[in-house]
Amino acid sequence: MIKGKIEDLVRIDLGSYAVGASEDCSSRLGDYISMDVLNAVQRTAPRGLLHHTETFDKDTCLLDFDVLLVEPRNIKRNLIDSVAFWTKAVNLANQRDSVMLAMTLAFYDDYLKLPTNWKRADANTDILYYDGPKNVCAEDGLQHQEKGSGEIWQHYLGPKSDSVLST
Repeated sequence: MIKGKIEDLVRIDLGSYAVGASEDCSSRLGDYISMDVLNAVQRTAPRGLLHHTETFDKDTCLLDFDVLLVEPRNIKRNLIDSVAFWTKAVNLANQRDSVMLAMTLAFYDDYLKLPTNWKRADANTDILYYDGPKNVCAEDGLQHQEKGSGEIWQHYLGPKSDSVLST
């Protein structure tokens, strides 16, 4: 849930970057993959596919996709191929972790770090975790509603929300 002003995000100038994102330093690159393996994979990448040619730092924070700003005109031509390469190369058991790691590697040192108030952390930031009920896709292909775990989200509802939620 966004508690801050969207206008503040719109005013952020990405400059020459294609994306702006917060960092998730609760997870580091080295937590997911050996640096020796990662650097070996990097050396086998097709020429011109990767923009980052230096060795990776194991202490690099992962990108946090809670808030992601995109400037389409700055997206590099081979971005999709780069993300696909890294997704296949890292191939973690958890698909979400694989994509998050692949995106971090594809944008390594090539994104604008958003101010910390746009990092979901606690009640003092401009983005909060939605803790209410949600629809979840199950293995059977259908959506099932999961019960929420809290009521934080209800503190930010407008006065007319009761009539919408009761239907």
